[in-house]
Amino acid sequence: MRLTGFFRLPKHEKFKYNPIYYNEEKVAQEQRIKRIKKELELEGEEGEKKAVSISNIKGQFHRGSRLNSSEKRKSNLRVFVILIILIVLFYLLLA
Repeated sequence: MRLTGFFRLPKHEKFKYNPIYYNEEKVAQEQRIKRIKKELELEGEEGEKKAVSISNIKGQFHRGSRLNSSEKRKSNLRVFVILIILIVLFYLLLA
């Protein structure tokens, strides 16, 4: 009786990997070109649009910090409740 039929293992998969040549200079040049294009676009816009976008960014950070403070309060409350439960259990264990 053959037991190998029950425990037939699948063959390993073969992957075709073609390494790609990485040209660091070309990537750096593309990044510089993108950055310069963005700077030129910003210079073409009006100053008021820049001010509005900066205040919008500040507002987003402020809203994000409010959410973090409420999450911190909830976390602190959980820690406090767990601490109280552990103290009560420890007291009951010793009593």
